[in-house]
Amino acid sequence: MHNLQRSNLDGTNVETLVPAIGSSCGIAVDLLGGKIYWTEDINNKIQRSNLDGSNVEDLVTGLEQPIGIALDVAGGKMYWADEGSDKIQRANLDGSEVEDLITAADGIDNPQFPALDLTNNKIYWADNAIGNIQRANLDGSNIEELITFLLPVGHPEGLALDLIGGKMYWANFTAGKIQRANLDGSDIEDVITGLNNPRSIALQLYSTVDTDGDGIPDGEDDCPNSDLSPTVVIDGCDSGVDNELFDDGCTISDNITELADSSTSHGSFTSAVSHLTNELKKDGVISGKQKGAIQSCAGQADILKPLKYEVLLTYSTDGDGNSWIHIQLMDKHQRPVALEDYELFLPDGSVAEGTLDENGEAQELSPVPGTAVIDFPNLDPDSGERV
Repeated sequence: MHNLQRSNLDGTNVETLVPAIGSSCGIAVDLLGGKIYWTEDINNKIQRSNLDGSNVEDLVTGLEQPIGIALDVAGGKMYWADEGSDKIQRANLDGSEVEDLITAADGIDNPQFPALDLTNNKIYWADNAIGNIQRANLDGSNIEELITFLLPVGHPEGLALDLIGGKMYWANFTAGKIQRANLDGSDIEDVITGLNNPRSIALQLYSTVDTDGDGIPDGEDDCPNSDLSPTVVIDGCDSGVDNELFDDGCTISDNITELADSSTSHGSFTSAVSHLTNELKKDGVISGKQKGAIQSCAGQADILKPLKYEVLLTYSTDGDGNSWIHIQLMDKHQRPVALEDYELFLPDGSVAEGTLDENGEAQELSPVPGTAVIDFPNLDPDSGERV
């Protein structure tokens, strides 16, 4: 019997999630759905559990020897190879609606370790008995033989795809190698040699996309949408300090924005900026004068400061003798506050409700002259004024 386990990527902190599961030959993880899926080739079934190993479920039973599993989470499907029955099959993620996609009648013999190219709607697999690598459409049509090994010289076990790089990788059990080729099977290369019967492979891939153009690929960038302004600007205050880009892909401005997002008050924000700039000065990134310039901008910023609002109500009469109340809401910098809901208590005791326009303005008809009172129910009473 075997255990289903996990650990940190460096091998530390090994945990047993599901004990005594028979023999697992293939694991796939749905992080968004919070599930682990695996094939079990002693009791010949497919199971899943929560990521912590709880709530183990039998999804598909009565198989002959399932080897390898791959998930199409967006499409709601799981794919596996049943080596014992010479089939590539799929089902819904809950195990319902099992389908035979490719069978022995299609010329496959002992298929293993399917891998999915969902962009191009392809499924790849290693054929254990024939010793080759093949692919087909996800519905099983258009089978292609990509690589032939002519046993016993080559024996592929395990398959992984790098779709961005246009490569497939596999473990060559007989030759003791990790090899790769283009996705069409051309340009076979030895990647690692001298191994002792390798049987599986997984890739840790980093994206080459660089969204913010800072020279650091998104997969290695802690701030893939960096603020790359030339100087550190805090809430409109330009400190004049160079906005240094660090090796982790974040700038000084990115770090200050993160502090603003995690602070609970203006005081805690300025304190956090003070700590950051002290560390930057200590590391020689900025000077004492530059530290003071950044801290001064943080202190002047309105970030997390209570705001005060000014409301202006004016009366006018149109050519038909109708009285109108014009509403205007501004912040303390005399900037319009747009799209704010209001309740206007009119002189006759009725209430008009509405939403300010993009200019922070609205207009209501007043049935009788007199005093009106306005309230903005979504404004914090500690930071806004009721007029």
